[in-house]
Amino acid sequence: MASSQAEAARIRRLQEEREKAKRDAEAQRKKIKEDNRLKGMEGKFASTLSERAEEDFKTQTVGLVTADEFRKKRKRVYDEQEARKEEAARKAKKGKKKKKTKAAAAAVL
Repeated sequence: MASSQAEAARIRRLQEEREKAKRDAEAQRKKIKEDNRLKGMEGKFASTLSERAEEDFKTQTVGLVTADEFRKKRKRVYDEQEARKEEAARKAKKGKKKKKTKAAAAAVL
């Protein structure tokens, strides 16, 4: 009788361990799925600003009739690209200033 009780306890313990492992695996699977979903296509096919500007330019110049229209469109697309670069640089610079300010405030305290 004692061995059957011990055996039953061992079986229950092993079942609980399996169920716990199953729950952990499912949680990991869900986390990975969520992480992959958040990245989307942008994460898989990252491109630089110049590549994006080139793609914009290609799509916007379809159907232009004259060379003058083509030049105007090209100038506008590349000007927009430069504006995006400047904005990104400003944001990066602004972010650095904030970090310095917080560090300086902590040093003063």
